[in-house]
Amino acid sequence: MTTRTPILVGVLLFAALAVSVVPRHVDSIERDLSQKIELSLSQQGLAARVSVSGRDVYLRGRVQGDVAQQRAGELVREIRGVRRVFNELGVGSRHNPGPLASIAPLGEEVGQARPIPPKPAVDQGPAAPRASSVHRVTAELSADRTLTFTGHAPSERAKDTWLAKALELFPDGQLRDRLMVEPTEEGERMVVAVTAGLASLRDLQEGRLSATMSRLRVSGKASTEETEEKIRESLAAVLPSGMKLAVDVYSPAPVAEVRTTVVRSMLSRGRDDSVILSGVVASEDMKQAWLGKAGEIYSPARVRDRLRVASIKPPAGYGTCLMSAIPWVGKLKNGRVEVSPKVVRVSGKTANREDYDNLRSDLEAVGCTLDLARLAAPAARRGDG
Repeated sequence: MTTRTPILVGVLLFAALAVSVVPRHVDSIERDLSQKIELSLSQQGLAARVSVSGRDVYLRGRVQGDVAQQRAGELVREIRGVRRVFNELGVGSRHNPGPLASIAPLGEEVGQARPIPPKPAVDQGPAAPRASSVHRVTAELSADRTLTFTGHAPSERAKDTWLAKALELFPDGQLRDRLMVEPTEEGERMVVAVTAGLASLRDLQEGRLSATMSRLRVSGKASTEETEEKIRESLAAVLPSGMKLAVDVYSPAPVAEVRTTVVRSMLSRGRDDSVILSGVVASEDMKQAWLGKAGEIYSPARVRDRLRVASIKPPAGYGTCLMSAIPWVGKLKNGRVEVSPKVVRVSGKTANREDYDNLRSDLEAVGCTLDLARLAAPAARRGDG
């Protein structure tokens, strides 16, 4: 046996080990990716049969609407490690939505019943054009004017047209392109619909466009109630014949009509012996009066201001009760005073029974309703024999 024989044997053993380990490693990666996808879908209430080949993901089964089908594909694309998504989910009709594919929990053992999707064939080259039913495009406009494209464009020309239009309409915003191209000869209707829909998004504070070969939907938030009708009329005038249109735009109530309903303020002692004023106050004048009173008694350096001024109508006696409680919070051990519209709750412990009685009489004198269940005082001494 020559000296080269052991080296040759070692090389052959290493090659055999690599051949046996690599398939198992690939299977492990595909299994982990499949579990991540199933978990993400189940957390959103979506169900699909998931199969993975390399980093390509196939979704099969039936869901109850176009939105669910589209959302499933978008969720999968966001998962790290996914290269391509083939969304083959079918959509049931309104009266016969079809069964939802079940997803077994990730904790199931191998021996338990769970349908195993067939292994997809390895991609041997460019995919043939798919049926037009797979073509769906969404464009989401966020409040910071970021426009995100997702879905399947019918051609490279369509994709370029939409991206160019977006740059024209939102020159100061950000553009995110997550479009895939699935060639079809029936895409001209979609090109016209999406291009027109993008122009309508410019009138919204934030919104969403969803388009298929036969339908266009625009939804979102606008600054005025007239925006919805304006978008509906402009799109109806340019959409191809037979293209269905849905517009769902709302206008939020003016901020001035929104009133604060929580009215509560609190006095408390901090660990550094500070006096903390927190909660809601009706005006800047009332806030400065509270802080000034606390500063006179405890010195401004010890006062901590955590008060928030809000447009509220304070209940009768609200400010008076807190002003009367300010001198007392410093005399309490672990002291705290909460002032709400109905009751003044005092917590902690007084140094003696006399302080307990004086605190109670001071607050009742200005009309405060007290809750002293959490306020303790030393028991009065009994007189000698």
